[in-house]
Amino acid sequence: TKKTCTFVVSELSEFNHENSTFDAIVFNEVLYSLACDEACRELHRYSLMLKPKGYLCVSMKNDPKSRLIFRLIEREFDCVRSIVFQVSPSNSPGFRIERSPQSPAYTIAAFTPRDAV
Repeated sequence: TKKTCTFVVSELSEFNHENSTFDAIVFNEVLYSLACDEACRELHRYSLMLKPKGYLCVSMKNDPKSRLIFRLIEREFDCVRSIVFQVSPSNSPGFRIERSPQSPAYTIAAFTPRDAV
């Protein structure tokens, strides 16, 4: 059988596909622009559009506000996997996260609604 993939791109506040369900919904650097509690409300709203065993994928720069948002998300969702990524500010391999405005670190995490596991 032929499998297909459909991608939908939308402004965060305008997305309204309540009659559709998705395997994964990606929030790429968008939750950071919201107030912390609003970011969590939006994530919950979108989680209602997930298929069973679906994922919410979140990426944000790694800083205090993002860490607070991630802690709030973990109150309602289970983190399945996460990674911290940073392009090395130098040309040598670096194995620690460094504060660098030129090359910030990013946290990328996949979540599932707590009752979906």
